[in-house]
Amino acid sequence: MKDLRKEIEDIRRLLTAGAFRDEQHVRISLVTRICQALNWNVWDPTEYYTEYPVKQYPKNEVTAEYPGRVDVALILTENNPDTAEVFIEVKTPGKLQTEMQKGELQLQKYNFWDKSVISILTDGITWRFYLPSLSGAFGGMLFNQLNLLTDDPDQICHVMERVL
Repeated sequence: MKDLRKEIEDIRRLLTAGAFRDEQHVRISLVTRICQALNWNVWDPTEYYTEYPVKQYPKNEVTAEYPGRVDVALILTENNPDTAEVFIEVKTPGKLQTEMQKGELQLQKYNFWDKSVISILTDGITWRFYLPSLSGAFGGMLFNQLNLLTDDPDQICHVMERVL
């Protein structure tokens, strides 16, 4: 937890300074960093898969808004190397509130075709954790939410370590 806490504190400093300007900054310099601190092998694309193609996603539904690819998929290769355990959909910092419905719909569509155990929607600041196996509206599948700028770093670490 010590290493993750150190990473969270440095990410908080960078978020406060406005260093993360777009979706790619969040995905590469923030999500990847947290996953690495949680012992995911971010250099192995069979475990940390960026632009993960959703299985059986209909080609006629592929659009710029819904490209049929999850920003990051985490795969436990010892369980099932062909199935993602976690989908992480990334948005631009500070944009999650305005893009919440779109992001949830995107994850809902992806989970319809290729189920993950946990789905995460984040803009780097806010992290929303969903259980796609529950029934009902995707927003109702939310089981936890974190704010990297305001929540207690120990609580952030605790949730991240338990969930990821």
